[in-house]
Amino acid sequence: MGPEPTILSSRSLFHVSRAKEAEEPEILLFCSRFMSWTYDGTKLNLTHSRWTDDLDISVYMPHPDWEVVHTSGKRFEVKCDCCPEPCIDITYSLEVRPI
Repeated sequence: MGPEPTILSSRSLFHVSRAKEAEEPEILLFCSRFMSWTYDGTKLNLTHSRWTDDLDISVYMPHPDWEVVHTSGKRFEVKCDCCPEPCIDITYSLEVRPI
């Protein structure tokens, strides 16, 4: 039997300021990389959803000041000069804008 699916959650605090006279509200991009420092791609095959590149934000709690514009998750497989095995990471992105 393989490892059980796991749900990870995190919280981050950001301080963002913008000019009040700006006509277009800026879109902010937050990225997070998930990878293993211990196991290469032959021992730990990280995967993202097979059905969509969007993140599941069904349990997302809306923020009174920010609106989610776009989400994505993408799997990358890289071969480095140091090792013959591939390194795998999944990069998650979240775009938000002020309401």
